[in-house]
Amino acid sequence: MKKWTIRIVISLLVVVFLLALVFVFFVWDAFKHMDEKLADDKRAVEAGLELGRKAAPQECVVEELKRYEKCMEKWTAIECRWIEPNFVSTCLDASGITEEFCRPIPRLSKDGSLQGQESDYEEALAWTQNLCEFERPSVKFDMCRRIFFVARYHCDVKYPQR
Repeated sequence: MKKWTIRIVISLLVVVFLLALVFVFFVWDAFKHMDEKLADDKRAVEAGLELGRKAAPQECVVEELKRYEKCMEKWTAIECRWIEPNFVSTCLDASGITEEFCRPIPRLSKDGSLQGQESDYEEALAWTQNLCEFERPSVKFDMCRRIFFVARYHCDVKYPQR
């Protein structure tokens, strides 16, 4: 074989080896504290049930934002995005969502797109930005958007014709 062919093969093997190392690191990191993450997830569900039994739906949303900030002190943003939505979902289930809570949340169609016109999308964006800016400015927009989707789902199930 020619020298350049050997160099290309060696270079490709090095790249594949490095990619494999990165993959192994991410898998190891994801499972490193799995028991602790599962326990946090269980605690989030239990806390959601407890608060939801005595709180209004809006309180569930506000508490979710506070919990997300606390979660970020312990875990990464990716891990908190998977642990914390279980709190708000369980809390909203237990709180007895009202039509008043659901009214400002735009409904999505069966195919997942916003129903109606562009104004519905703007309303969804406005609800989400309001949640972030006024309730908890330190929380990133992505988390507020996730809370919007959880709240919207619960409202769509309970009040499909709103």
